[in-house]
Amino acid sequence: MEQANNSTIRPEVRPVFHLPEDKFRHVARQTARFERTSPPAETADSPQSPPFAQSNVISLLERGRAAMDGVGRAAAWPVSVSARLAANFNRWMARQRQEPVDALAQLEAASRYAIVTNRLSGVTELSSTEEAAVRSVTTQRRLHQAGAEIAIEGEASPKPMFLVSGWACRYRVLPNGRNQIVGLLMPGDAIAMKGCAEPMATTSISALTSVETVDAKPLLKMAQLPGQFPGVAHAIGRLCVQEEEFLVNQVVRLGSLAVEGRLAHLLLELRWRLAEAGLATEHEFSMPLTAETLADAIAVNPNIIARTMEVFRRRKIVHRRFERLEILKPNDLKKLSGFKPPESCACSRLGVKLH
Repeated sequence: MEQANNSTIRPEVRPVFHLPEDKFRHVARQTARFERTSPPAETADSPQSPPFAQSNVISLLERGRAAMDGVGRAAAWPVSVSARLAANFNRWMARQRQEPVDALAQLEAASRYAIVTNRLSGVTELSSTEEAAVRSVTTQRRLHQAGAEIAIEGEASPKPMFLVSGWACRYRVLPNGRNQIVGLLMPGDAIAMKGCAEPMATTSISALTSVETVDAKPLLKMAQLPGQFPGVAHAIGRLCVQEEEFLVNQVVRLGSLAVEGRLAHLLLELRWRLAEAGLATEHEFSMPLTAETLADAIAVNPNIIARTMEVFRRRKIVHRRFERLEILKPNDLKKLSGFKPPESCACSRLGVKLH
């Protein structure tokens, strides 16, 4: 009997794991999950070793609280289980060190110098010659600081231009001193493209953030040569039509929808328009608008905007973090608002689905 007992193979005892309690519990849960999906095979080293479970580590952790260093001492388990525990922990640590891929940032960086080209390509097909010509005449940028007036109502219209970065808005000042935003402007949108047909500015235009613009006169000259630049000529005309469509959307929002429907409609429109310029993913886009700006855009109190966004957040419809907004349930927003994008769009080219 003594020889039989001496010949019994005992599992190796692991040393103390110097891990904080929360990390120790996390590793235990991950290892237990791994063991449930792929139980260890019995080997000669551990013929009768019980399967590893989360309770092994948790119980040891509870017993280890009495130790001087405050960590649990690992129980006697087979070497193979200890190796899997270490491998799982190493994989978990490697995932923690990996930097997440920011798809939106990559998209914005790739589109920085192709905003106008993307916008025109969204409404019609441009030839390679036309795309190169558009890029060559939209390189000189002009900076407008946040709060700067790009146009003033009742005064001469500004020169034709395209926004290539930043946000602006068209607004009118009401008799009570409040601003009513009648349209938001974002990268890819055009200003004063009607030329002599619009000699006086019908609304004021203010920069909500730092804004960069490029001169659109060369593009208007190209549009006057439809035989040489047919795509550019059609795109310029289509952009003017879309501007009217966005104005109609604003009228519908203010006149027919409740507060949740107004905000839902506006968020879907903003994502669609940014996707046209290559600046939005299927569900996420940048939105540096304050609650006050959103309130002026849909004619409500800023407190109502905050409450409505909180309702959307609790329902897990949208998630906003800093200056980014992620639409988690676009179908829910569509049911609230009935939003329908314009027919001509670049979403199929950009791989973005419309909801």
